[in-house]
Amino acid sequence: MNALLGFLGSIGPMELLVIAGLGVLIFGHRLPKVARSLGRGITEFKKGLKDVREKADVAEDIRRLDTEEADEEPEEKPVADERRARRSRRGTSRRRRVAKPEDE
Repeated sequence: MNALLGFLGSIGPMELLVIAGLGVLIFGHRLPKVARSLGRGITEFKKGLKDVREKADVAEDIRRLDTEEADEEPEEKPVADERRARRSRRGTSRRRRVAKPEDE
């Protein structure tokens, strides 16, 4: 870098101000568009980072819950036939029986 700009010597604050002034004169009409697009780009980048962090947090929560569930003993749920048998013992069932008309 020093070899390329060696002919300039050291660039001080006054030289940087002159270069910035020339840039504004030459590209002044485009600067608002450039600044606006740069701001939008930074905003989109921050939103993307936030989404990635949220997804990573959700994945970590899921992984933690899976390991907690694996450590616990699984509950044995009654089989459908056992549930039906319990209902019939209690005298309740899901279906209502309709009285059939008697033949005369």
